Amino acid sequence: MSKKDQIYLLFGQEGVLLHEYLLELREKLKISDLNYNVLDGDIDLDKIQQNLETVSLFNIGKRMVVIKNFSQLSAKRETTKKDTDDKKNSAKNKKKDNDVDRLIAILNSLDEQTLVVFTFQEDTTNWRKPIKVDKRKKLYKKLQSIGTVIPFNPFSEYEREKLYSWVNQRISKYNKTITNEASHALVEIAGQSLSVLASEIYKLVTFIGDNEQITKENVLTLASESKTAAFALINNLRDRKAKDSLETFKKAIYYGENHIVLLTQIVNQFRMLLQVKYLQEQKADLKKITSVVGGHPFVIKLLSNSAKLFSFDELLAIMHLLADADFYFKTGKMEKDILLENVIVAICTGSFIKIAN
Repeated sequence: MSKKDQIYLLFGQEGVLLHEYLLELREKLKISDLNYNVLDGDIDLDKIQQNLETVSLFNIGKRMVVIKNFSQLSAKRETTKKDTDDKKNSAKNKKKDNDVDRLIAILNSLDEQTLVVFTFQEDTTNWRKPIKVDKRKKLYKKLQSIGTVIPFNPFSEYEREKLYSWVNQRISKYNKTITNEASHALVEIAGQSLSVLASEIYKLVTFIGDNEQITKENVLTLASESKTAAFALINNLRDRKAKDSLETFKKAIYYGENHIVLLTQIVNQFRMLLQVKYLQEQKADLKKITSVVGGHPFVIKLLSNSAKLFSFDELLAIMHLLADADFYFKTGKMEKDILLENVIVAICTGSFIKIAN
């Protein structure tokens, strides 16, 4: 067995999908409970070595050792401004380096029946102190060179086409299909988290039972009132329907939708509209626009129709307006309901006045 099939690093923000892959790998290799060990927390290297080098006396098949959130994949070197601590920290860092070298030596001499899987759940919700794998680390580079490294992260905003493709592939695993309208509604309502989408897809597949295709009506039926209203708000804004936009906004807030989430959705929608409008003015066809913007052809067609309702200068003004709104949100300069209502009216009417005094 090659090291690529024996040593794994699974990491990223999509913890549900990471765990799902781990279970699939275990099932594929037929790892029994007796041969499955999980090490978690601040793991002692001696304990890791003991688990990796233990060979069953009964030769009962492959073994899998899972090492969760190993600190040497992310921890920063310890430094201090105090001269008195320099020697202590230097000793700590040297020990960590020695531990990594020791672990690499253990990995290089693994028994053929033993698999080791490092898993690392990333968390970037606190952007000041994100918990992430450090790809500059010696251990990461070693795992990348000798093993199999698989990231589990959401697609970026510009990777909408890949996201829709992922949704279709996920649904096909259940021998089901989904309409373009339903796929668009699902992503707009559930967001871009693959773990959340996977959960929503499972609910939809269960909901439709023996039916073969998921429809937009199915998606809206299972969505919460707040998510359905938020989805309708974005559609109404795109079509510049002031009255309907205000009504759906109030409904979304009434049912508990978050103001920041709504603003983020509006920003994302109008960023794409601006891109589409620019390409339209460059005489790009729908195929070219789809390729550049990176969305599903169905979505790009909707955006292309809506872009005709705005001038390029209006869309630029809207993006400046939304940037101001984001600033006012963060500084608490204006009450959130009033702020978003002003944004909605400005977008729908073209009255791009200051949204706060």
